[in-house]
Amino acid sequence: MTKIMKLTPEQEAELPRFRQQYLDIACSGGRADRAKLQAAVNDAYAVIGKPAPMLLIMPSPASVMLALSALKHLTGDRDQLRGQLRGQLWGQLWDQLRDQLRGQLGDQLRDQLRGQLGDQLRDQLRGQLRGQLWDQLRDQLRGQLGGQLGGQLRGQLGGYLLRHVSDHTSAHTG
Repeated sequence: MTKIMKLTPEQEAELPRFRQQYLDIACSGGRADRAKLQAAVNDAYAVIGKPAPMLLIMPSPASVMLALSALKHLTGDRDQLRGQLRGQLWGQLWDQLRDQLRGQLGDQLRDQLRGQLGDQLRDQLRGQLRGQLWDQLRDQLRGQLGGQLGGQLRGQLGGYLLRHVSDHTSAHTG
């Protein structure tokens, strides 16, 4: 369907009569034929490729104003309710997600880190401490026992040698 960009002179001449005809229909106060009106709306929307809106027919202009006011009020409440629900839902979903991730990932990470780092640290500490402790123990034992045993051995050997030499010299001299 082509779009009309400019009216022909005949169409322009018909405009005042066309306006008056539809103004008379609108102001007559007669009942609208719902089926014809719905068909016309459906056809118009089909031409533009959109779904037809819901058709509401009110008995008077005053009832239209009341209905509009009620719809605006409901729409405002709906927006507020939507915001509250969105906030609550987002909060609940976030809390759930955080708790699940914290539980699952925390357990997985803890187990993996405990396994990997525990083995590495245990092996490193075992190697370092074993070497350091053995070196310290050897040095301490050498220092303490070496000094004590050396002193005891010197005392005992010195006493033994003195007795032995004195016994040996007395036996040869006497």
